[in-house]
Amino acid sequence: MIDMFTVSILLVSSLWAMSMGASGFAVSFATVYSTRKIDFWVCIILFTVSLGIGAILLGGEVAKTLSSRIIPQELLSSKKWLTVIILFSAGVSLLISNSLKVPSSTSIIIMSSFLGAGIFFANFKVLTFIYFILVSLGCLLLTYFITYFTMKFLYPPRYENLWFYEKVISKKNLMFLIPLVSSIYNAFSIGTNNVPNVVGPVAVSSIVDIKVGFIIFSLLFGLGAIIFGRGVLKTVSQEVVPIGIFSATIISVIASSFTIFASIIGLPFPIVLVIASAIIALSTVKREVSHLYSLKNPVVRKIFNVWIFSTFFPVFLSFLYCYVFSVLGLL
Repeated sequence: MIDMFTVSILLVSSLWAMSMGASGFAVSFATVYSTRKIDFWVCIILFTVSLGIGAILLGGEVAKTLSSRIIPQELLSSKKWLTVIILFSAGVSLLISNSLKVPSSTSIIIMSSFLGAGIFFANFKVLTFIYFILVSLGCLLLTYFITYFTMKFLYPPRYENLWFYEKVISKKNLMFLIPLVSSIYNAFSIGTNNVPNVVGPVAVSSIVDIKVGFIIFSLLFGLGAIIFGRGVLKTVSQEVVPIGIFSATIISVIASSFTIFASIIGLPFPIVLVIASAIIALSTVKREVSHLYSLKNPVVRKIFNVWIFSTFFPVFLSFLYCYVFSVLGLL
C-alpha cells in the first residue's frame, strides 16, 4: 500500500516538473515557433525527446549534487519529509515569482530551498554554495559581454558585416533551420540541468532510480508543456519578434552552452538569469546606451528585485516548514 509520504513526494515533484516543463518549453521553442513553419505537437515531441536525452547523458552530476553535495544524503534519508518540504518550498516560490510575471531561476530556487533546510539543521556544505554563486556570477558576466560584442559586430548593418546579411538572405532555409537546431540544443541543455532539479531530491527517497527518474520526469516535463505550454509559447514567441529571430537564436545558443558546461561540472545553473543577462546586453547594443544606463532601466530593476526575493524567500519558507514539521514530530 502506498503511504502518505510517497503520495506527497510524487505529487509535489510531478507538479514541480510540469511547471518547469511549461516554462522550459516556451524558452526553448519560442524562436522557431515564431517562424510559423513548425506545428505545436512537433515542438512538443522534439522538446521532450531532446530534454530526455540531455538528462540521461549529462544530468547525473547535477542530480548527485542535489542529492548529496548540498546537505548530507544521510540527513535527507533519515528525515524523509525533508525532501517534500524542499520541493514544496521551491514550488510555492516559483508560483509567486510567476505571478509577478518575472521568470525566475528554478536552480536558484531549489538551491535556496536546500539552504533553508540546511540552516535549520545546521548541516550544509558552504563550499558548494560559494562555488555555485561564483560560477553563476562568472557565467552571467561572460554571457553579457559575449552577447554584447557579438551583437555589436552584427548590429547595425554596415559595410564590415554586410557579407553576413548577404549570406543569410541568399539562404532562406537558414531562417528556419538555425532556430530549429538552436531550439533542440536549448531543450537538450535544459534536460541536463533542470530535470535533475527534480530527480536529485526524489532519488534520495529511493522511490525511483536516477536513470529511471530522468525518463519519467522528462515525460512529465513534456506533459507540463502540453497542458500549460501552449499559451506561454504563443506569448513568448510574440515577444521574440521585436528581439529578432537571429538575435534570439544567438542568445539561446550562448545560454545553452553555459548550461551544459555547468551540468558537466555538476552545478545547478540559472539559465533564466543568463538569458536575461544576454537580453539586457542586446538591449544595450540596439538602444545604443551605456551599460550603466541599461542597469538603471525600471524593468531591469524589477527583475533584479524579484530575483533577490526568489533567492531568499525559499530559504525562509523551507526553514519555516522544517520548524513546523519538527514541532508536529514529522522530522
